[in-house]
Amino acid sequence: MTSVSVAEDSFPYLTIAHVPIGDPEGEGILSKITIEDTADLQTFLLLDPALYERVNGSFANSDLDLPYKPLLNGPQARELADVAPVLLRFANTAIGESRSDFEITFLGRRDLLRTGVIFRAATGLDEMAAHLRRFVRLRDEAGRWSWFRLADPSVMSAYIPRSVGRRADRAAAWLQDASGTKLQSIIMLPEATAKTLIVATVRQDALPEKRAPAALDEDDRRIFVATQQERFRAAFLAEMAARQPVRMRGLKEEHRQAFGQHSLNAALDCGITAPGEVAYFGHLMLYLGALWYRDPLHRWLNQELTGERSPADRRMTTISHRFRSAAHDVFGMQMEKSAAMLSETLDALGALIAAHQVTPDQVLLRLQSISAPRFGDRIQPDDVKAHAQIAIARAGDRYGVSTERDRGLYLGLSLCFGLGFDRDPLTPWIGETLKADQGTISERLDAVLTHARKRGEKLLRLHEAALEGSNV
Repeated sequence: MTSVSVAEDSFPYLTIAHVPIGDPEGEGILSKITIEDTADLQTFLLLDPALYERVNGSFANSDLDLPYKPLLNGPQARELADVAPVLLRFANTAIGESRSDFEITFLGRRDLLRTGVIFRAATGLDEMAAHLRRFVRLRDEAGRWSWFRLADPSVMSAYIPRSVGRRADRAAAWLQDASGTKLQSIIMLPEATAKTLIVATVRQDALPEKRAPAALDEDDRRIFVATQQERFRAAFLAEMAARQPVRMRGLKEEHRQAFGQHSLNAALDCGITAPGEVAYFGHLMLYLGALWYRDPLHRWLNQELTGERSPADRRMTTISHRFRSAAHDVFGMQMEKSAAMLSETLDALGALIAAHQVTPDQVLLRLQSISAPRFGDRIQPDDVKAHAQIAIARAGDRYGVSTERDRGLYLGLSLCFGLGFDRDPLTPWIGETLKADQGTISERLDAVLTHARKRGEKLLRLHEAALEGSNV
């Protein structure tokens, strides 16, 4: 690979070069860099079909016009034929082979480069597939198996330098195949908007003796988490500001950062790691509350998170389809229906207080009469009861709430803002008010409701104005 003005970082087993490829809107990268073929050195692409499909709209192995090998064998290969990682061998021009249409298109489009990892080695397609197949699943220290996203450049661009480049056990397993043939380089574009390509060149003389893949350990987890945090937070908050400017505009910077961190941590705890899926996971908090993924009220969505995972993890795809099918009718184009429902339920709580009728049963009866026509059969009575039990227990444990009136009011606020509303970084003022030293818990709950009703009315006006502006 050739280029100019290349910045390099040196690790014990790798040299990492950052090759400039120009602005995202510029011409194809083949005009910036070239893959130099030699008679014995082969170039392979490990493709993530799920990522490729998101970018290009469709993917099928049968469409490929170059040699390839699926990385899975047996029944899994048949069940996941169009989504499991696929290893492709690019043409070797040094021996007279012509580049295929797929190869030319892939190397000429930055967005497609983001959907796979390029390996270079003096070995054959079968041998390279057999080598990489050892890393499709990795065992952790507790003996649990995990699918490893080795075709995702956002994962590999973090893992290869920080773990494989530094640790002898990782380098020994990853950088040479069973016959002892050493990889020459690994090429990755971690983000479609990146201006540099990462080229990890193996330090051939430094590699330790060949070993079996080591178990994933806490160091690996820290690498994955730290990398996701670095890449995710800024992009996620920018996306949320663009999608929901009304909700995000009033937040202080510290609360925006706390929201981003909470979204990331919660997604990772649920095994959601792809940046786009993590972003959508956090996006749902704007509608459903900070703990929607644990809230029985939203079992119609979060039940998917407990499903079995596979290399083609489609849990968030299913969740997004379900949410989008409900979004227009329940929440509105600009959250205006969501804001209207919030304002109406908060007013209903105020009316119950004025009539001295605030009990958990009365709150459930009144608020369900408002929400049920909107949500339909998505929220079942047992889900509402489960939410109520958790919320009332939380009120007693956290704030010593003991009267029927205060239990009902806390429950009403939980139904309005979502389970864990007092810890939601999007509504920090609620937690600050409830934890204050001044006044009784009854007075603090009243203060939250009073302030919430004012904010609800303002939020409704802003969302309605945003809707009118979008229709102009």
